[in-house]
Amino acid sequence: MGQNRTSIGLAVALSLALGGAGGYLLGREHAPDPGPAATAAPHCADANATFDDAIEELEALEGSSQPDHEIQAEKDALAARVMTIVDQNPDCYDAGMRATAATWLEDQRQGAAEADTQRIIDCMKDTAPYGC
Repeated sequence: MGQNRTSIGLAVALSLALGGAGGYLLGREHAPDPGPAATAAPHCADANATFDDAIEELEALEGSSQPDHEIQAEKDALAARVMTIVDQNPDCYDAGMRATAATWLEDQRQGAAEADTQRIIDCMKDTAPYGC
């Protein structure tokens, strides 16, 4: 029963994060261009192109006929890609975007660590519903 609560809690947290990431992506599309310092870095054009590609993929998912779980998996992957782009190219994005990306990525790492810990506990108690 505790695992169900944990799973539900993780699902809710992920939904909130993805909602924020989706809103962030769509907001990014209509945001003003970055300042001169960000556009001066030569690799920023590549980072922004990859970022824009992710936005286009996100928009394409909205009209997709794929099953919901597949759409959600793709949204998860897109959110991770976008946040990683921002995190790995700090000179291309403003402080607010970098902070959002760093927080989102840390939350994902924390969630994965909690899931791994629970999996180890379940294996030690021999209560894992899956193989150890």
